[in-house]
Amino acid sequence: MAEIIENTENKTNENNEDSITMSKDEFTKKIQSETDKVRTEYSKQKKGLEDQISSLTDKIKELTPKEKTDAEKDVETRLHELEEKSKQADVEKKHYEFLNTLQSKNIPSSLHEYLKDDIDVEKFASVLTDIAKQSKINNGFEPVTHNSNTGVTKEQFNKMSYVEKAKLYSENPELYKTLIK
Repeated sequence: MAEIIENTENKTNENNEDSITMSKDEFTKKIQSETDKVRTEYSKQKKGLEDQISSLTDKIKELTPKEKTDAEKDVETRLHELEEKSKQADVEKKHYEFLNTLQSKNIPSSLHEYLKDDIDVEKFASVLTDIAKQSKINNGFEPVTHNSNTGVTKEQFNKMSYVEKAKLYSENPELYKTLIK
């Protein structure tokens, strides 16, 4: 039972026709052979893609963050607390150093509330001193506790009684000392 199958292929030139004659068994073997070639090529490509997917999956697993244990979370919490305390201690240290610098320059520490921590204390102290000097020059200095001379002469002092001398001593000890001499 050999049946003959004719296969006619049309090419770009209409006048050119090829015809092949083969038995059904040969035709089946030829189809099976070509199918095997395609399947083999497909299997190779599939295997290569599966390998690529596998390697990419491994890389994704490596790069994906892992779930942290309670101990790791606790360590991170403590580390964060220590860092915050360290920052706070640094701020306090700078503040105390700033106060000490102000006091060393005879600037009242109560002014620190109105000053920035990063000012040049040396320059500020010199400006403040210049302002104070200028104020003294402009306003002058008038002593409040300085008593004017009462006009007591040495002769008047010698004629005073003991009670009057004691009163003069309590009111104006400087004058009393000068008159005793």
